[in-house]
Amino acid sequence: MERFMKYIFDSSNSFAVMVWSSAQPKNVDKMIRVAFGQYEKKLVARWTRKNLNLSDQDYYQKVETIKDLEKVWRELNKDKSSTFPQIVWDQTNTILIDDSYVKAKLQPFNAIHLPDFDNERCKSEKDRELYNVIDYLRKIHNQSNVSAYIKNFPYIPPNDYKD
Repeated sequence: MERFMKYIFDSSNSFAVMVWSSAQPKNVDKMIRVAFGQYEKKLVARWTRKNLNLSDQDYYQKVETIKDLEKVWRELNKDKSSTFPQIVWDQTNTILIDDSYVKAKLQPFNAIHLPDFDNERCKSEKDRELYNVIDYLRKIHNQSNVSAYIKNFPYIPPNDYKD
């Protein structure tokens, strides 16, 4: 995890990193503190279940959620703060990393789908998934259209954490 964080937050890579979780805000805050540690301050945004346009009833239920990147692009393109990269955010320069195909179904070619980080993976000392994602991000980093690249060369997680 540390190597992955160093890579995505390295200023020479020019990634703008945000978190969008379907969890409730208090749980997202806890996850961010644990997962991101010193990098938490470098997040350009943190979105939670509140940003999924759920009804009041669905907000408190376990329901299928979809992350519509159009909403992210609209919000990021409105933000003209001096600390934020001043580019037009769209499908050509946005990557969603998620373990759910359903959550990314509106923009499937902007997603890198990771396998669930389940108990087996957690116990495995051979899990290299984030190293594999770094390698993929290195390939995609200088593409003028990440969506076209992902469509033609989707991320396929190798099953390399098992013998």
